[in-house]
Amino acid sequence: MLLKAQKRNKDVRVYDTVNLVQKKQQRKEGIENFNEKAIFNIIGNTYNDQSSSMNYRCSFNPIDRLVEAYEENKKLYERLIKVEQEKTAYLERLVDKK
Repeated sequence: MLLKAQKRNKDVRVYDTVNLVQKKQQRKEGIENFNEKAIFNIIGNTYNDQSSSMNYRCSFNPIDRLVEAYEENKKLYERLIKVEQEKTAYLERLVDKK
């Protein structure tokens, strides 16, 4: 069992080392093949409608979410009141029987 764990750890270390070497090679190639015109071309073709990479607008209306949360809390509070009333009625019936 210990030998299997050691072999597995060795395999993971070898994999990590190979992966690290590949990443270093990719970085080296990227630096060697750097071209500003290509970068501006990629960026220019990415955004066609004057949009930006940052999303400053919510995809939902926060006020609608607030209203939904308020309505849900209201429903939960009404259910809580109903359960408390049922509990009180049940306890009153128990007291009346004794």
